[in-house]
Amino acid sequence: MKTKASTGRRIGGTVAIVLALLWAFPVYWMINSSFQPASKITALTPTWLPFGGSLNNYKAVLDGSTGFGAAMRISLSVTAIALVICIVVAFLGALAVSRFKFKGRKSFVLAVILVQMLPAEAMFIAQYKMIASLNLLNTIAGLSIIYVAMVVPFTLWMLRGFVAGVPADLEEAAMIDGCTRFQAFMRITFPLLAPGLVASGVYAFLQVWNEFALASVLMTSESLRDPAAVAARLLRAHPVRRRRVGPGHGGLRASGCPRDRVLHDRPEPHDLRHGGRGGEGMSTSVTPLAVLMPGFEGTTLPEWVERRLREGMGGVCLFATNVSTPAQAQGASRPRSLRPTPTRSSRSTRRAATSPACTRRRGLRSPATPCWAGSTTWNSPVRWVLRWAGSLRDVGVNLTLAPDVDVNSNASNPVIGVRSFGASPALVGEHGVAWTQGVQSTGVAANAKHFPGHGDTAQDSHVSLPTVDVDAETLASRELAPFAAAIAGGVASIMSSHIMVPAIDPVNPATFSHAILDGLLRGQMGFEGAIVSDALDMVGASGELGIPAAAARALAAGCDLLCIGTANTDAQMDQIVAAIEGAMASGDVTEERLADAAARIGRLVASTREAPAAPADLVRGEVPGLTSARIRDSFYVSEAALSGLEAREGAPVAWVCLEPAANIAVGPSPWGPFASAVEADAVVTPEHGLGDWAPREGRLVVVVGKDNHRHAWAREAIDALRVHGAIVVDMGWPSLEDGYADIATYGASRAVGAALLELLQ
Repeated sequence: MKTKASTGRRIGGTVAIVLALLWAFPVYWMINSSFQPASKITALTPTWLPFGGSLNNYKAVLDGSTGFGAAMRISLSVTAIALVICIVVAFLGALAVSRFKFKGRKSFVLAVILVQMLPAEAMFIAQYKMIASLNLLNTIAGLSIIYVAMVVPFTLWMLRGFVAGVPADLEEAAMIDGCTRFQAFMRITFPLLAPGLVASGVYAFLQVWNEFALASVLMTSESLRDPAAVAARLLRAHPVRRRRVGPGHGGLRASGCPRDRVLHDRPEPHDLRHGGRGGEGMSTSVTPLAVLMPGFEGTTLPEWVERRLREGMGGVCLFATNVSTPAQAQGASRPRSLRPTPTRSSRSTRRAATSPACTRRRGLRSPATPCWAGSTTWNSPVRWVLRWAGSLRDVGVNLTLAPDVDVNSNASNPVIGVRSFGASPALVGEHGVAWTQGVQSTGVAANAKHFPGHGDTAQDSHVSLPTVDVDAETLASRELAPFAAAIAGGVASIMSSHIMVPAIDPVNPATFSHAILDGLLRGQMGFEGAIVSDALDMVGASGELGIPAAAARALAAGCDLLCIGTANTDAQMDQIVAAIEGAMASGDVTEERLADAAARIGRLVASTREAPAAPADLVRGEVPGLTSARIRDSFYVSEAALSGLEAREGAPVAWVCLEPAANIAVGPSPWGPFASAVEADAVVTPEHGLGDWAPREGRLVVVVGKDNHRHAWAREAIDALRVHGAIVVDMGWPSLEDGYADIATYGASRAVGAALLELLQ
């Protein structure tokens, strides 16, 4: 018997241990994952042990760059509001069904329980539309209302049981002794119900606190999401090996290389109709294709793109991945199948073109935009812009999505940075106008972006929906000022941004906002050119809608030319056309709106048909008079760095490269001194730290990174190398007061890298 009992205890103990381990494993896994970079968390091969981890995730939360503290405050606010309202409403309801008899009471109680059988997801659409109709999206009030409605039924059911368990006779006895009904309730019944209120309150708190899906649906503004959404954003923002939009979408790369899009010469709007050619006896309606500008993969124009262009598609969006050499770019810009044809669908030459973006593969020989703005001896980018725009025109480009006139007022901005001319509205406006006029004087249309201003954000609209949360006065004096200057300077087109601007429209992102595009940009600022959407495959636009629905909404709000993104397909064009036609059938998009958009695109293309020939002495990538000395003039060099260089006495350099994930709007590219012959002695990445690396005796340690202050892993490496007297170079957008930039170059092109080498030598 003892043996059997002992065996039973051992089996029971083993089972208990196994169950305990199963219970504890999720807790362990959560803790273990907190020490791992996102690349390991999302990897298919799990990391079972926390060896090799770091505290970077905790540092990122504590330093405030992720917005975790603000998100926690939002969660606490929503939970507190919902909890108080829920307990009050549920308690009063429980008293009613327990203490009073009325017709339908049992049916009411049964209905309360039946409501809980409905999946919460089944009501998402109805809840979203209801909250949107009340203009309560992205508000604490709207989310709190939904949470109260979600939690009250079961909380009422729980409290009903507690109330029913307290005999009503106790209150009546107290009233016989002279208490009023209220006094009897507060002195007798309420204390007895306290445990039930606490238990119900804990249930309600957990239900609201742990809910994530509804918050993601109703709180599309990144600044108003809860900690779980912040965690999800951290994983999305990490450089997982995937590409949302493609290199260089819509703008200048950090080294100053523009990303160019192309519009083909197209027939007038009345010559276009969906799926066919214009002509006598044919429909005069405008095809939705006329406002689409997709991209494609590879260096050969796909058959479907050629066919869609003949059917009246608005243009083609070209990226660096579409170009291998300038010669190939020139050939691709005038493919045989797109030469003039006698079809009635075209009155002029159709062309597809690209830019010399292939230079991105070996690093650009030009400075970044802040270098122009910061130089005291090279006062205008016009001379270089004329050369560069001449190169574009030479290979057939007629629209470039530049300049970036965002005022980069937030040093933690992960996506604008050195694509901007600076943090001063006046400076950005001045150089934006010079850039615009230089480009457009060559017959290439310019595009000022990202309206109404993407500079004051700490999120990237490729992977989230950022918010510029400033008052209208600040918005007008800072964000809008450069756009006003560009409009006065005659800019041909302006790009919308996928950001929230509550001061103008608290409900819709700018690309989908009639108030921002039509009311502000066209109405108040008087812009009559073409409005181009930012790429619609970005999360900030289509993350919750899908690209076809996003295209229809952007067109309805006032966008004329819809940049779809890259890696698009023929089937996708069908889906987008169908979505726009569906929106027209429902009245969300009118025929007049589509015709107006097509007409504005037509005028934009017409403005590029007449242009002077490229300069005879044009050499791509070279500008007469642009020297390393002029580029160095724009650098910031601290006194400590100067002293360190003076005391160097010919010591060789130990190069440490801080290699961040490529800017999604830019793509991977050789940069800085590493684009030339310099080989790094140590490379630090988000996944691989400095380890036990140390410089050899007698070497000057030079640490080179981009946006050093934004990355916890970079700061950790810099702090460790300070003991070796390291000089730290920031070739991105620095935060000089944080102490992680002894030298700031405000750009990372090959030319800037060469200027840095001369400075160090």
